[in-house]
Parts: sequence; C-alpha cells; structure tokens
Amino acid sequence: MKKPALSIIFLTIFIDLLGFGLVIPILPALVNKTFGYAEIIGGAVMAIYSLMQFFFSSFWGNLSDKYGRKPILMSSSAFTAAAYIIFAFTTNIWLLIFSRALAGFGSANISAATAYIADITTKENRAKSMGIIGAAFGLGFIFGPPIGGILMNKFNSLMPVGLLAAGLCLSNLFLIYFILPESLKEKGKGTRPGFVQSNIIAFKELQTPFIGRILWLNFLFVAAFSMMQVTCPLLWDDIYGLSKKEIGWIFAFLGLIAVIIQGGLLGKLTRSFQEKTLIYSGWLLMAIGLGFLPYLSNDNFWVPTLILMGMIAFANACITPVFTAMVSKKTDSEHQGRIMGTVQSFSALGRIIGPIIGGGLYQIMKQLPYVTGGTIMIVSLFWLTGLFKQR
Repeated sequence: MKKPALSIIFLTIFIDLLGFGLVIPILPALVNKTFGYAEIIGGAVMAIYSLMQFFFSSFWGNLSDKYGRKPILMSSSAFTAAAYIIFAFTTNIWLLIFSRALAGFGSANISAATAYIADITTKENRAKSMGIIGAAFGLGFIFGPPIGGILMNKFNSLMPVGLLAAGLCLSNLFLIYFILPESLKEKGKGTRPGFVQSNIIAFKELQTPFIGRILWLNFLFVAAFSMMQVTCPLLWDDIYGLSKKEIGWIFAFLGLIAVIIQGGLLGKLTRSFQEKTLIYSGWLLMAIGLGFLPYLSNDNFWVPTLILMGMIAFANACITPVFTAMVSKKTDSEHQGRIMGTVQSFSALGRIIGPIIGGGLYQIMKQLPYVTGGTIMIVSLFWLTGLFKQR
C-alpha cells in the first residue's frame, strides 16, 4: 500500500504547489501593471492564499483526525479546482482575490496529506518521507512558473493557466477516490472539529517549549523566503529586464534543486548528518543567498544568480522537512492531523507576513526585502541554538 499511497499524496501536494507556482510570474505584474495597484497590494494578494492556509490548515487537519484523511483530501481538491476555474475568468482584482482565497482554503489540505505520510511511515524514516512534500514543492516550482509564464506570453490570457490547474485538481480528485486507501486506522479519536476551536488549539501549541520554538523559527524562515519569492519577479523585471518566461525558468531551477535533494538525497543526508547540522547549514546558506541576491551586476547576472538560488533551494529543502519530522516524532498518532495542521498554519503565517512586508520594503528600496530577510536569518541563529540545547 505504501508506495502507491505515497505517490497519490505526492501528486496531491504537487498539484497544490503547481497551482501556486503557475501564478508566481503572473500575479505581481497582473496586480501592478494590468489592474494598476501598488506593489504592496500585489504582495497582499499573494498573501491571501497563505492567509486561508493559516486559518484552515488546523481545521482540515482536525477534520482528518475525526473523519479520515481520504474524504478531506477529496473535498479540498474539489474546492481548489473551483478556485482555478474562477481564476481563469478573472477580469478584476476582486475576482482575483476571491479565487486566491478559495485556492488557499483548498490547498490547506497539506495538513491532511502530511498526517497521511505520518500514518504510514516509521519514526526512523519520517524525515525522509516528509521530504516528499519538499520534492512536490520543488516540482511545482520546476513546472509551475515556466508553464505560467509561457502560457501568459503566448495567449496573454489567464484562461489557459486557470483551466489547466483546475483540470489537474479534478484529475487528482478521481485518483484519490479510486486508488488512495484510507490511512487512519481508528477514526473519531481526534479533537472535535471546529474552525474556532482548531485555531485556538493551534496557538496553544506555542506554549509547548520545544514545539513552540520550532513553530516560531519555521515562521521566521518562511517569512524571509517569501519576501524573496514575491519581490524577485519585480526585481528581475525592473533592474535586469527579464521576461516572464526567463523569470519562470529561474524559479524552475530553484525547484529542480529542491527535487534533487528532497526526492533523492535527503534520506542519505539524514543518515549521514545530525538534524542540527542540516538545520544550521540551511540557515546560513539562506542568509547568504538572500543577502547577495539583489547586488549582482547586469553583465554578470546568470551564473551568480543560479548559485545563490541553489543555496536558497538547498536551505529550503533541508529545513522544512527536518522541522516537520522533529514535530511529528513528538506527536502521538491520533493527533497527527492537528499538529501537522498547526505546523502548516505557521508556515502559512510566514507566507502572509513575508509578501506584505516584502512588497512594502520593495517600494522603499529594491534591495531592502533581501537585506531584511538575510538579517532575520542571522539574528534568529541565536534562537535556533537554544532549540537544540532545549531538546
């Protein structure tokens, strides 16, 4: 059961991230140049997707503890498909906001998908198996931004992008229904589901010293990464004159490195190095990558950019699954959905704060989001050190 099930879960997460990746080279310019709003509004629109994930990851995770992973994954896939159909026919910023909110609501199913992985893997293989999320994330970046950029350049319309994403979501729904077995052996043991209660319980995890510190550190890491993610399309267009297609290919390279590491090398890395070593290495590489990214010359752009993006990709590929595995190992089986939802909620919080702050800083000075992100990583190293002492 394990391999086919992991393949379907991988596909579920990949489609979520593919839909997210498709719009990366499109949204900033769509909001700023087509609809005529400031860069900070573009960051806010990007953040809406993650805002919904923040509020609903724990909710979906709680529901999956109560009713099983499979029905939740099916329901959320249907919502995501509907979101991309609306996106395909968007003509104003309000439809855009609604479609991104609905897509974020559906894609909050990553908490249920992560809990599914925890259900069917041993603690010894947990970090390696959690790498499937990062590999799917990487593939979403490999295929999403280039496809989005190419379709937009060719058709100058959102319709092909939205309908492609919707079709993939519907295909995944059918695969879940017909192929994916339920992983939760005993349903109904989880916390009673409820939107408000789910989020209250999620915030109570901050009071747990070890898990709470991981949640905050992961939030800071994701926020720094997101500041880069939302402003790079603008930076590369404004300063270096890159096309949407070229921007898409750079993000594809970012995804390729993540896939190579999380899809194949992470298991070997976790066997060869301590979790602490992988986290520290990723933390420093992210700080360096962000700090130097906006200071490259036009004459010597491509090779240094790809090196720095590779460093950022390596950092993301190590930190996220290792943090997730560390939390999962501290959680009993009947609450995996809830805790994985909490982890995803705080990651989403970073993707909310990061784009908004990044967009605002970019308006002040184009280099500021990257300097700020690098500084966050350096300063938080002291807090990271405390995590492993505490453990």
